Amino acid sequence: MSEVKHTPGPWIVRTFVMHGAAVDCFVAAKDVQGFAYDAVIMGDDEYRDGPDGIRRKLADARLIAAAPELLEALQEAAHYLAFTEQADAPHMQRIKAAISKATSLPA
Repeated sequence: MSEVKHTPGPWIVRTFVMHGAAVDCFVAAKDVQGFAYDAVIMGDDEYRDGPDGIRRKLADARLIAAAPELLEALQEAAHYLAFTEQADAPHMQRIKAAISKATSLPA
């Protein structure tokens, strides 16, 4: 499988505030080939149910924005654990599966 090249981090969450309350958000990368990059988090009506919806959307945005650092940390952990007795442990299989999910194109 081919590896996917993601937009380089760091990614940040930007919020759109109206009357002192967050009403929308998106994930942004500081620079992609010389241009600012903003990724809109698309969703169905679950994000449109008032304060609970925007809280869910913000939580999703924070998780998405953390993705580059989480991937890097998992790759470092997998590299370290590969040289220990933990190489075949169940948590190592979960780490490898998560890395594969983040970096591989579907067959």
